This record gives sequence, C-alpha cells and structure tokens, in this order.
Amino acid sequence: MIDNLLAGPAPRPTFAPRQIAAFYFKPCLDEEGETTGYYACKTCARRRKHAPKSGYSNLVSH
Repeated sequence: MIDNLLAGPAPRPTFAPRQIAAFYFKPCLDEEGETTGYYACKTCARRRKHAPKSGYSNLVSH
C-alpha cells in the first residue's frame, strides 16, 4: 500500500514535432530525385510546404 502512495504517475511519452512529421509525411522528389521542399501526407496525400529553418509546425498542424 505504501508503495502506491510514493510512486508517481508513469511519464507519458512525448514526441517532438520532427518525429511526428517524419511518421506522417514523406518528402516529394523532383525528376532527378532531389527534395522539392514539399512533403506529402501519408494518409491523405495532401502536399505541404516545409521551408528550411522554419520548424515542423506547418506539417504537424495538418
């Protein structure tokens, strides 16, 4: 009984926006295999723009 009182709740796993974006999106490539700056959602195929150094909030907000 005393063990239950002293033990805190188990920590919930948190994921970084980059991890979420990598799971749900794949990069769109041009004819030469270079990245275009657009990412396609793996579930609905909508394309989103990801600008360098802007973070992943645009992708995660989808």
